[in-house]
Amino acid sequence: MISRLKEIDCFPEGAADGSVILLALGIALYQLGPDHYQRALELYDKAHATAGASEIFKRSQPTYGCILTHRGVLHMKLLDYVSSERDLAEASRIWSTTIPDSSIAGMCSLELALCYYALAQPDEAQSCFETAEPICKVLHSEPKLRLLLDKVTEVRRKFLEQT
Repeated sequence: MISRLKEIDCFPEGAADGSVILLALGIALYQLGPDHYQRALELYDKAHATAGASEIFKRSQPTYGCILTHRGVLHMKLLDYVSSERDLAEASRIWSTTIPDSSIAGMCSLELALCYYALAQPDEAQSCFETAEPICKVLHSEPKLRLLLDKVTEVRRKFLEQT
């Protein structure tokens, strides 16, 4: 199945529906683990290029934000914090203006906080944490959000201990 993905990811730029399919395939590969991260990143990049060329798709900002969020998280897993910060900052901007109190907005802000801690930018990380905290309090029953909040809290604590 994975070898057949090369046949699937040939959507022309501007094919908005194609970018959603590419994103879904990238997410599926990402979930298969580190051996598939590079191919998932290629699919996220193609989804981004495809979506970015579509004016209709750009108006569908939550989906574009989803592409940027997933790509940003994967960049972080690959230790490319500069690219991760770029994607997550743009995704965070999208979430804060479209669906500010959603779990994806909270998760994006928390992931961005982790990225800023990795880049040794604690003020920016604190700002992201403060943006996410009220969302997390409202949506405290969502396990993924709670786990991510715990992770950021632990990274934050360790960072503060070092300074």
